[in-house]
Amino acid sequence: MGIIGFFRKPKQVLPRIQHPVFGWLDATLHNDDGSYFWETPDAVRTPKGEVSVFLDGPVTGPSEAQVALWEWMYANSKSLAQSAEPHLLQTLADFGLECDLSDLTWSAVGLSADGSIEMPWDMSFTLSLTGSKFDGAILTAYFAAGVPTGVVSLDN
Repeated sequence: MGIIGFFRKPKQVLPRIQHPVFGWLDATLHNDDGSYFWETPDAVRTPKGEVSVFLDGPVTGPSEAQVALWEWMYANSKSLAQSAEPHLLQTLADFGLECDLSDLTWSAVGLSADGSIEMPWDMSFTLSLTGSKFDGAILTAYFAAGVPTGVVSLDN
């Protein structure tokens, strides 16, 4: 261990919990305010495909408001994706890709810390372009107050 590692505070990791909606969740201390970054080690299986879930929350796990936001997002996933379509397609066009929503699969969500639709949250989509170097790339659409605010990047 180097001198820097000696002084670095180790990340606090909680034991894995079983959540009735999200299944298994892992948590790491997010910052000094006592909040934790929770994530599903395995995607949540839904009739619409597998979706990974990420959120900031207390030591006890997701709040009822965050579960309600997930349920609303799930019920409205198609219309939310359609509302973000101009941002998603513009990002793809910026990379010289001609695609449509059928080339994107909903693959992850980042729930707002307080479970409110008003606060920022996001939906990520995996790009399916067989033979392209962008096949499997992730696009994340950001929302606030239920309205898309943009797509930050195309991560490959």
